[in-house]
Amino acid sequence: MCRLAAAALPPFEVSEVEVARAEPSYTVLTLRYLAEAFGDEAELVLLLGEDNLHLLHTWRRLEEILDLATVAVLPRPVAEPPDLAPLEASIGQEAVAEVLRCRVPGPLVAINATEIRRRVRAGISISGLVPASVGAYIAANGIYAETGQAGK
Repeated sequence: MCRLAAAALPPFEVSEVEVARAEPSYTVLTLRYLAEAFGDEAELVLLLGEDNLHLLHTWRRLEEILDLATVAVLPRPVAEPPDLAPLEASIGQEAVAEVLRCRVPGPLVAINATEIRRRVRAGISISGLVPASVGAYIAANGIYAETGQAGK
């Protein structure tokens, strides 16, 4: 599905580095791999949805992640501002302020993968929420369908 989604976006490539890894995949491992593969000249940017910002302090080897990549925050609709106190306790107020300064401008999209899966299971259209090629693939392969409905 990633290849289908990226096909319409020529500057993007799909990497299988995380799915090909035998051991559990962690962001820090992927960033290490990319830093080595692309060298010192490459600037790595980790795009993080604002709705996950409050969990960043739980990520494995967070300080190394921050050394390897710039964390860019994608605005997401959230019911209330995230509690960043645990993140500040983990990496400090200055580091949190740096993360918050790097925001990616864009529309607030009130949709996420969980909602896509819920809609498919409920038989609600996902047209306009995913690329048409991805929607067709999901439908043709019964992905996210209720148990026993795959392929229908």
